[in-house]
Amino acid sequence: MRLKLLLDKLRGVQFPGDEWFTASVMEVKPKGASPAFTCSAFAPNVDYLFGPVDFLMLDTGSEDDYLFLPYEHLDNVAGEHSIALDDKNRLVRKFSTQEWSAFLSRAEPFRKYPAGAMGAPKEKKWWQFWN
Repeated sequence: MRLKLLLDKLRGVQFPGDEWFTASVMEVKPKGASPAFTCSAFAPNVDYLFGPVDFLMLDTGSEDDYLFLPYEHLDNVAGEHSIALDDKNRLVRKFSTQEWSAFLSRAEPFRKYPAGAMGAPKEKKWWQFWN
């Protein structure tokens, strides 16, 4: 009986069903000496299966700006939409377009730009006091 429950749980993690979109994992290698990082795109109106990555790239609606959310903050920001499959994999129920702006607002305090990522602020020299 316990073995069947365990096997059912394992199958549920490996094969969550056709209604879930398995997010692709991208490895990004910025130019220069910046370290590589992994990320997955995240947009509204899609039920996702996320595997562990360094960052989620949240669609802000702007072509040249993405909100990079460190993966470890997903549960805090997504709240009840996030379902833990195990210690690393998550199902995230879709956010409607109306819910998405509130989700972005909750994610904003956790925004972190990976070194060399698109939209990352340029590092200032110690003597630069202005932009």
